[in-house]
Amino acid sequence: MRTFLHLIATFVVSTLALWGTLGKGNPWPCYGVVLAVWALFFWRYHRRLKRDASKKHFEQAMFRDYMRAQPRSRYR
Repeated sequence: MRTFLHLIATFVVSTLALWGTLGKGNPWPCYGVVLAVWALFFWRYHRRLKRDASKKHFEQAMFRDYMRAQPRSRYR
């Protein structure tokens, strides 16, 4: 849900910046804003994916350690 909200905000800001280029004599600053907003979105998205992957790996390691600590059943 958070990613979706960031995506919508990115769309809004980039759309407004591109509309701002329509009447400008020098549109390059607005193009820079658009590129910066999209770069920021992808950077934050990539960072969030890495954090989620490390959290999942940590949880799996904790579960493996817990299961190793449990005594095995004699009756299988």
